[in-house]
Amino acid sequence: MKETRNKTSIKQYAFVVGELTSRELKRKYARSSLGILWSIFNPLLYMVVMTIVFSGLFQSSIDKYPVYILTAYIMFDLYTKASEASLTVLVDNRDLLMKIKYPRQVLILSRVFTALVNFGYMLIPYVLMLFLFGIQIRWTAVFLPLVVLFEMLFSVGISCFLAVKYVFFRDTKFLHKQFIYFWVHMIAMYYPLDRVSGYVRKIVENNPWYLFVKAARDCIMYGQIPKKGTMTSIACWGIGVFLVGQLYFVRKDNDVMQKI
Repeated sequence: MKETRNKTSIKQYAFVVGELTSRELKRKYARSSLGILWSIFNPLLYMVVMTIVFSGLFQSSIDKYPVYILTAYIMFDLYTKASEASLTVLVDNRDLLMKIKYPRQVLILSRVFTALVNFGYMLIPYVLMLFLFGIQIRWTAVFLPLVVLFEMLFSVGISCFLAVKYVFFRDTKFLHKQFIYFWVHMIAMYYPLDRVSGYVRKIVENNPWYLFVKAARDCIMYGQIPKKGTMTSIACWGIGVFLVGQLYFVRKDNDVMQKI
């Protein structure tokens, strides 16, 4: 009986997350006349600009340089979109929080899944670029969903933390934006790792965003199984940050409701 009740609850939660995600998507793309086309054009535009700017420095040492950039962009953009959207979710849904009977994390999940849908749209131009640059999609591509799963868990954990912090400290939004601006240069998006050394290289090699990007490049661009150490690291980062974020979110629940 208890197992049946748990299954029913999971289905209900999934339904609520699905409805909230659908609402977020409609609201997001209703603001633009081009709608989802922006999700397709943006990564291509970024790839073109970054290729033009940095091709003279790094293109000769990186094969398929535009795809190298694009792979990093879509992976990092998944986290960026998820965390930035989730940051204000509790404040944005103040009235709904008073009525909701489900765990408040469903609001976080709805915005993270909205970012995942956007990621799916970006895969359209990405696959096109793979084809244009003669990169064959090999069987190792089956590891990409696993990489994305761990990044999603990581994003949910960080988003839970940011959403709570924003309730009490509105400057969290601006600090996070500056952090994104800084950290985008620490994932080897447009330069090869061997161009940096010392403590900077250690920062790049050990930060989770770079590891997600590296794993994606390995299984898609290079047709290789991501190294065991890389997969272990992103699994630990994803699951660990997710659990810590959930714990923090739950422990701050009463404080959040009183503040809101």
